[in-house]
Parts: sequence; structure tokens; C-alpha cells
Amino acid sequence: MQPNLENWKGAYPVFVIELNWAGIVYYLSTEPIETTSDYGLVKYTGGIEEAPTFDQQIKEGFNLDSLFVSVACQIGNINVSEEILKGRYIENSEAELSMLLVKNGEVLSYEERIQLFRGYVSQPVFGHVDKTQSYIEF
Repeated sequence: MQPNLENWKGAYPVFVIELNWAGIVYYLSTEPIETTSDYGLVKYTGGIEEAPTFDQQIKEGFNLDSLFVSVACQIGNINVSEEILKGRYIENSEAELSMLLVKNGEVLSYEERIQLFRGYVSQPVFGHVDKTQSYIEF
């Protein structure tokens, strides 16, 4: 189904992130979801704690560098602190935030996803004592 207004009235969004961390791509989402692609099935595992928050500081005009998205997620069963101590730094890893629309069990294909932001991880915060070892905010 095409992502046009008429076909997707009543649909709900599932936010998805492709995180390329040290050469491994992690597929995270606000809920576990699968979608088709030209290359096969793409499985997003969940892990995003809540819908990402968007913010833009507007000071004297528009500046693309001022756009940022805050994300809190769990990356599978990865011990984030341990991986970073091994030299697998997550700072500056590529990430893409997109949205898949779901209506009556039907999901947009990977190629039809709605790309919202593409950029790099900055200011990661991990090692929270009250969270799992896979929890990270960036």
C-alpha cells in the first residue's frame, strides 16, 4: 500500500532506527515489527523505549546543525559499557530514524518507509545503575 493520505488514514506509526555501530547494523523500533524489502525480510527487534523526541533550536534563522533527536533504547542483549571498553565506540555511529505506518496489520515496505532524520550518534549516555546493560540514550 502506498504511503498516501487516503490509504493511511487511521494508521499508526512505528518508529524505527537503523544504527550502524562498528560495522554491525542494529534494527531497533518502538515495537517488534517485520517488513518486506527488495532484498528480503527486515526485522526490527523493538528496544526503543518510547517515541523519539524531536527538537530544534531556532536562533537567528534555520541551521541544520541545530536539529537533533533524543532516543532512549536497548540494543538487544549487548552490554554497551563492555563493548565501549573494548574500543567499539558508539559516538559518531551512523543512524537513520524512519517511520513505518501500520494499518489493519499491513505495514509499509522498507523502501516505502518515511525517512525522518539521518545523522550521527552524539553524546551517548550509558551505564545507568537502574537500567539494563543494553540501555543507552543518545
